[in-house]
Amino acid sequence: MGWIDWTIVLVMVAGVIAVTCYGKRYMRSVSDFLAADRMAGRYLLTVSSGFYGAISLVAMWEMTYSTGLPPNWWANLYLPLSLFLALTGFISYRLRQTRVLTLAQFFEERYSRRFRYFAGLLCWLSGMLNYGIFPLITARLIVHFIGWPATVELGGMQVSSYALVMLVYLGLAVFVACAGGQITIMLTDFLQGSFLMLIFVVITIFLFGRFEWSDIMYGLQQGVPEGQSMINPFGGSTTEEFNIWFFIIGLLGGIYSFRSWQGNSAYSASAKTPHEGVMAGVIASWRMLASSTCLLLIPLIAYAVLHSETYQALAEPIRASINALGDDQQLKNQMTVPLFLRNILPVGLTGLFAAVIIGSAISCDDTYLHSWGTILIQDVVIPWRNKPFEPRQHLLILRLSVVGMALFGFLFSLFFPLKGYITMFQVLTAAIYTGGAGAVIIGGLYWRRGTTAAAWTAMILGTIFTFGGLLIQQSWPWWVRTIFDENHLMPWYLLLAVTGITCAVAAIAGVLWWRRSLRGAAVCLFVAVVLAAGLFSVIYAQDSVLRFLRGNETVLGFFAAHRDKFPITSQWLNFWAMLMASGSYVVISLFSREKEFNLDKMLHRKQYAVASDQVLGDAPEAFSKSRFSLPRLLGITGEFSRFERLVFYASFAWTMGWWAIFMIGNCVNIFWPIGNEVWSVYWWVVIWLSALVGIICTIWIFCGGIRDSLYLFRDLRCQRVDTTDDGFVRSDNQEN
Repeated sequence: MGWIDWTIVLVMVAGVIAVTCYGKRYMRSVSDFLAADRMAGRYLLTVSSGFYGAISLVAMWEMTYSTGLPPNWWANLYLPLSLFLALTGFISYRLRQTRVLTLAQFFEERYSRRFRYFAGLLCWLSGMLNYGIFPLITARLIVHFIGWPATVELGGMQVSSYALVMLVYLGLAVFVACAGGQITIMLTDFLQGSFLMLIFVVITIFLFGRFEWSDIMYGLQQGVPEGQSMINPFGGSTTEEFNIWFFIIGLLGGIYSFRSWQGNSAYSASAKTPHEGVMAGVIASWRMLASSTCLLLIPLIAYAVLHSETYQALAEPIRASINALGDDQQLKNQMTVPLFLRNILPVGLTGLFAAVIIGSAISCDDTYLHSWGTILIQDVVIPWRNKPFEPRQHLLILRLSVVGMALFGFLFSLFFPLKGYITMFQVLTAAIYTGGAGAVIIGGLYWRRGTTAAAWTAMILGTIFTFGGLLIQQSWPWWVRTIFDENHLMPWYLLLAVTGITCAVAAIAGVLWWRRSLRGAAVCLFVAVVLAAGLFSVIYAQDSVLRFLRGNETVLGFFAAHRDKFPITSQWLNFWAMLMASGSYVVISLFSREKEFNLDKMLHRKQYAVASDQVLGDAPEAFSKSRFSLPRLLGITGEFSRFERLVFYASFAWTMGWWAIFMIGNCVNIFWPIGNEVWSVYWWVVIWLSALVGIICTIWIFCGGIRDSLYLFRDLRCQRVDTTDDGFVRSDNQEN
């Protein structure tokens, strides 16, 4: 990197620091620190809340480089789901109606205080483990993209460059998060997000100008095993993990676990009104077009360059850089695409992309540090303490918790040996919490019959299953060597029995301890035994096990075939956790005799409505007369203005248009298999159209975000400070 590149990076960092210093003056209370006093507009939420972190860039590139374009075809399965979630405000709208500052605060209002700090502790542990690998992956990306050595000499000692980079960028993230809490996080993330979207547009134009589409398609056909394809979705998956089942399970999980993951929890509470939160979700799909197109192109071109003789001269220095990383194959997989970029981007663009990486790192980590740090205090410490802190003391302990999370991430990243894909690790660590939380959230917001006992059971079962899966997956080679070797073979049925009984006993203990309900315990025993056995039904789907059942293979042969890798992917473990939690929540609730919960009071509806949360559009009467109409089916109500309805209709048309193409393509391929030439044209149209529309949307959303930032400053200046709005539930909730 030359001086021009470093100047670009330093200007971006200086801008982040300047905005942080300016924005912190508006932070006056705990609710300001936690949720910007619920004053954020739609564009500010849209630009800030869901931008790619540096680790997300690496994970996406790692997957796309291994699989090519087919996963993007099967991801179209999600389109109706994403449309439904965005247009209806599923979970988001009702969660904002509750006016809670954290998700676990909702758990206390809906269930009990004990359940709040149990769920809060579980959420924090899950998020802490999930975040633990972020700093090292990010530091690797920065070090290898910039071209620094793995170690540097300081005071006569060799010090890891990764550790130094982690200290610097985590220090910046902590500064942003602690200075003004959610206020400075939103403002700096908006600045970085807008800047990065514009950079992605520039890099997309450069890539299309540098590489011919036909050469890219030719390169994607090289080095691919027979019967597989990186272009044709029906040509066969190039990896076991990212096949069609990955996306089908993800489709179900998208509904089940929507809004349960709390990595950016403050944004769920920061919307000015529930309606603003819904509009932010709709606009978010347009915001991602330009960046998604660029991030998809980069690993595709990297694969083509490294596998096609057309780019042999360009590929040589890239291969040399990759080989210089040593024998760590996982590091090579993660750094292949960044090293490709470092070798092909010219001066200026290299600095711009370095700014992308560093900006993404800061904007992601400050959000995560703030979320997990505040969840520990708000949902574990305060409910356990059973009384609120004084405002100054409260702010101090929140900041100390953020610093503690950064210290944990630094130490965990240095010593934890990540195995497998980043995406798979994230799926499973998140499922430690979301495996049970999804049922608890949906049931609590939409079902009056949902009970506290059901919430406990669902959360316990989901956690046991997913956390146990994580431990087995990480230690699988040791278990195979220790237990299933030639000298000491544990019978298969004994393993099945031990696992089933363990799950059942743990679930029963949880119900008996907190509810002392024999009926609930009996149902829980039945659910635990039946569904724990479901884990092994997944194993039985493996070919080697089927051969064993037919008498063609021994138990020892099965474990020999899976000696180095657990035979069940993280996505399948997640699926069974969702099934166990949902089933137990419904069954326990139906067997309970508790009275129905007052949802109207919790959601501030009817006589409990809050005036500041009410919004009226320019034609509310048009939506109160007809019960069955397209606007009502799309989730459009009297709150929507004409422009907002236009955005809704455009989102519906864009999404369902691509989904119709997806369904037609699947049907056509059944009778007339589609060749690579047709798929090449299809992908060219998709990428170009998405890029062009994305450029227009980038400008539109950037202007709207500037307006929302100015409104945020105005509203925070005028807002009266409420010291009791600190997330502590001041009520006589029954302790269950």
